[in-house]
Amino acid sequence: MALASDADVAGKAIAMYNLHLESKGNDEMRRSQLTEVLDDATRRDREIPVVLGGDFNFDITEGLTSMDMNRANFHDAFEKRHIPTTPHSFFEHGQVIDGIFTRRRVVANEAQVYRSASASDHYPLSVKLSSG
Repeated sequence: MALASDADVAGKAIAMYNLHLESKGNDEMRRSQLTEVLDDATRRDREIPVVLGGDFNFDITEGLTSMDMNRANFHDAFEKRHIPTTPHSFFEHGQVIDGIFTRRRVVANEAQVYRSASASDHYPLSVKLSSG
């Protein structure tokens, strides 16, 4: 599921996508869902900055999906600092399945994963946005 919205921030338009890709399917289905969102973002006015974030339910920082994100000119707010966004368990050390990405004239700074929060099966993420 993707929720797209346009906002006015300090007199400037910005497009935002809040994603929760299918949790019960496979990575191919999730990649297909993400492709639909990237296609929609590509059709937007080229001057409008875009922020895309949420629960991807798979690691999109590697492989074909990473190439899709690069082709669509999205920049990973957590680039080269991927911290698991789900708590570790007896069976795993946590996963990197949530993220925030930006495109066009907006830059994400101070990306954080709040590993001390335990209100969900995912840790909250935040970034500070500035004009790029």
